[in-house]
Amino acid sequence: MNKTEAVTLVTMLVTSYPGTRFDEGNAAAYEAAIADLDARETQDALADLVRTSRFLPSIADIRSEVFRLRKTRQAAAAEQERLLSARAPSELGPGPHEWARTLATMLEDQARFERMTKAWCEKNGKPYSGDPGAPFVALAQAGARGDDVRGRFQREVIGYQEEQERRYP
Repeated sequence: MNKTEAVTLVTMLVTSYPGTRFDEGNAAAYEAAIADLDARETQDALADLVRTSRFLPSIADIRSEVFRLRKTRQAAAAEQERLLSARAPSELGPGPHEWARTLATMLEDQARFERMTKAWCEKNGKPYSGDPGAPFVALAQAGARGDDVRGRFQREVIGYQEEQERRYP
């Protein structure tokens, strides 16, 4: 982060703890200590610390929180990449991400939602335009068949979302 971002973040931190004595020397120490961190990550860490800390966090607390958030985000991104790159349930290993189980649940939910949507459309005199959950079920079906889940996700889900954005800006 640059100097301006560091000053802004330290100012935000200090104003969140109005009863704390904080002079320019303290501010300079905090700014220098967080200058090597990513501004966005530091802002998120400070927001978490302000919500959970009764007292002004130390520099070590701030740095620790930044690294904890970074590690959590990296783990989540790796897990998402693993799930999206899986071509078959066996590649996911045991656990809650088995395609067959997911597909069965999604098909039940899709059928229930479709019945409710059709009933609502008939009751309110609106045309039925299809099930919005269909792309997600198609994704689970692709995984159950061993298809390329990432490609299917791109075609089905993202394509559906783009269509909805065009329809309802």
